[in-house]
Amino acid sequence: MSSPIYSSKILLFGEYSIILNSFGFAIPYPLYNGRLKLNASNKDKDSNKKIIEFIEYLKINGKNLSLDWLKIDKDITNGLFF
Repeated sequence: MSSPIYSSKILLFGEYSIILNSFGFAIPYPLYNGRLKLNASNKDKDSNKKIIEFIEYLKINGKNLSLDWLKIDKDITNGLFF
């Protein structure tokens, strides 16, 4: 089973509206996309470091999030990268 591909989008307007829980307008931009994968190679280590920093931020500031922290930690240990 392959990991899902996350397509990019162009946000035409509404950046701050979205931050304030309102509406914006975006269009898909299929030229760029990404996916989360495991077993980071040397060239993917920077992505893995950024994910680790983000997860540490969420652990401190996202106390109300219902995430499976053990699974996330296991994936990071296994080299999760974007």
